[in-house]
Amino acid sequence: MASNAPWWVVAALLGAGCASDDTSGDADTETEAEAEAADANGDSPTGACPAAPDPSEVVIRMEHLAMTAPPAMAGAIFTDLMNDLLQAESFVWLTRFTGLGTGTLAVTTGSGHKVPERDCTYAYLATEYPPADTSMTESGLEFAMAGAPIPVARVALWARGTAWPREPLTVLPLRELSIHGTFLSGRLAIGSCDEVEGTCVDAGALESRVTVSDAMATPIPTLGITLCGLISGDVGTPADMTDDCTSPRPWDDEPDTTVGGEEAWTLTGTFSGSAVNVEP
Repeated sequence: MASNAPWWVVAALLGAGCASDDTSGDADTETEAEAEAADANGDSPTGACPAAPDPSEVVIRMEHLAMTAPPAMAGAIFTDLMNDLLQAESFVWLTRFTGLGTGTLAVTTGSGHKVPERDCTYAYLATEYPPADTSMTESGLEFAMAGAPIPVARVALWARGTAWPREPLTVLPLRELSIHGTFLSGRLAIGSCDEVEGTCVDAGALESRVTVSDAMATPIPTLGITLCGLISGDVGTPADMTDDCTSPRPWDDEPDTTVGGEEAWTLTGTFSGSAVNVEP
């Protein structure tokens, strides 16, 4: 599916995923170590990641994300960018599940960062981008929202080769976020990825809303546009974010839903991930 963004936005997106510095090689080294620690069934590593599995709790780091809507984010360019940043650990999305095996899960999900000099260890960005808490039901290996979706979750991602505390590439302003899926046996992974083949089988799904006002208030400085310009396709003068989404309607991609009476786009996707260590 092609992106609605103009050619110069496409070029900037590609550039955002290709930046590098001395830290960019760390992710590949760790990935190899995690792969060697994986068990014979292809489940999540049972060695260093996590160091001591807790039967009542697991923290999953997203390893693959396939957006299915809206079109500008579901296109190959943006999808490849997000997955490149996930691999580089410039985009860290953590979800903690507590109460495994009880039928009711306490869940904390949101942005995180890699802890320096600690194998397979991450921390939530609790001050900068507070994680959202919710509850889920558990039936066997399946989990789903227990009630209403999460009202607001802000998930940040950085350009490749950069990370917190530097300015993020952008922040996804997710409203009415809902997550469901299925753990692998042992509950140390959701779905699986074959690092040799470069393919993933997603077993998690998410659905959310992005309001027009939130998207207009979300700049993507590297591109010189707002998230609204990216999603709607209505990008004005290059590098001038004030005129995004100001052209006469309809836009290339019109909002398809509402949040509290406000126009919004539906955001959907599938994901996979495996267990990691998380600092308190």
